[in-house]
Amino acid sequence: MNIHFLRREGRVLLLRETLLSKEVFKYFWEVYNMIKRHKNMTATLLTVVILLSLFNVVKVHNTVLAKEPHDSLVEDMINKILEFYKNENTELSTWDEVVSLHWAGANLHSTPWQLPTWESSNLNDESPASSYAGYILGLMAKGEDPSNIWDRNLVAELQEMQNERGAFGNINDHIWAVIALEAADGNYNVAKAMEYLISQQKHDGGYAYGEDDTPELISEPDMTGMALVALSMHMDRAEVTDTVDRILEYLKENQLPSGGFESWGTENTNSIAAVISGLIALEENVLSEQWIKNGNTMVDALSEFLLDDGSFTYSLEPKESNDMATYQALIALNDLKKSKSVWKNINTIIDNEQDREEKGNKIIMGIIIGVIILGGLTYFLQRKK
Repeated sequence: MNIHFLRREGRVLLLRETLLSKEVFKYFWEVYNMIKRHKNMTATLLTVVILLSLFNVVKVHNTVLAKEPHDSLVEDMINKILEFYKNENTELSTWDEVVSLHWAGANLHSTPWQLPTWESSNLNDESPASSYAGYILGLMAKGEDPSNIWDRNLVAELQEMQNERGAFGNINDHIWAVIALEAADGNYNVAKAMEYLISQQKHDGGYAYGEDDTPELISEPDMTGMALVALSMHMDRAEVTDTVDRILEYLKENQLPSGGFESWGTENTNSIAAVISGLIALEENVLSEQWIKNGNTMVDALSEFLLDDGSFTYSLEPKESNDMATYQALIALNDLKKSKSVWKNINTIIDNEQDREEKGNKIIMGIIIGVIILGGLTYFLQRKK
């Protein structure tokens, strides 16, 4: 098969040469005409089906692998983060790291990864809802069932934490509880949960970490981005869409000329990554014109925080490797690459890009061989008659 992949600094460029687009199809057309002349209608129809299948496979294969400039930048950053983890941090310690690497396509049950060991004692009556949510999401990323672990049902236990107002605790606990319960197909009072979440929106349109019922607080992109993820789960509700519209206006007004976002006066990786993840969950195109500031996208802004070793720094001053910044960047970049949110697809088996390329090539090669054999066999039988 004359398809070549050029890998340069982690970037994948598909080069489809004329052999595939012209000569191969010319041969198939000749086979089709030969069969048609011998009036073997069954073989003719089968050949047409195979040709159409080949066309569609090639079309899809090329669509998946074709790279725009920002796609290449995203791919490059993802590869560098993965190399950082393989070289510097194979012993995972937090559920966030497990989720981020799972979403990046790493086989966490093979070398060199060492998964964290979690025990029932890690969660007790004093643990906040966000801790339960973290373990539920982390266990799902590990391929385990949080509803049947340690002789406990963590999903049911989290459901029981919802109070009369519909809240699971403070705003951070509540957001993560909603995300985890949705991921685990939990059963909770959605109407009350959305009512509480909407009630905590600030006057400026965003969300902020803090106490209940403090609309005067200045919002921050981090909490706002994650609120978008939770709200995106229930966009069929009119009250939710109104809230989301206000959030989008807040984010547009507060996007920096660099294309990024800041919290507490500092532009940082975490804020940019949270907004990207929130917008992707909402199925927004973060690279569209409306999200470009001064010629810069969020991807451009995020790339400024990538360090030479493949990790991310929280801020540009000082520049130093930060665990949270690194795994949040990895999650956001893979959300962007896949055009879908990890929080809605955490239990999906993810193939890495190389696997998809190899599978695509095998499918195409199989179809070509099938057509050649079919054509040769049909020609031989007609000559024998």
